Amino acid sequence: MRAKAIYDHVEFSGNLNINYAGECKEKLISVIEKSDNINVRLTDVINIDFSFIQMLYMTEHIVRKSNKSINFDIETDENIKCIIEKCGFLELLHGFN
Repeated sequence: MRAKAIYDHVEFSGNLNINYAGECKEKLISVIEKSDNINVRLTDVINIDFSFIQMLYMTEHIVRKSNKSINFDIETDENIKCIIEKCGFLELLHGFN
């Protein structure tokens, strides 16, 4: 029997832009420091900008480089998914290899 990995999570919703980058960064750092398995959830997103998407992408890079695991659970409408895709971060939606 395999033990199931327990994920610590951080959730973001609403208006995800540069005005909240500091607060979001603190939340991400906190969960990264205390867990080897991280789940980042986006839900009920009203707006998202490039800086926030880039922060998520760099979080993935840092976590994997530290031999930890990360999962992105993006539950939002097609407009937000389209913004993420147009910014060139399709991996956030479909997983990293």
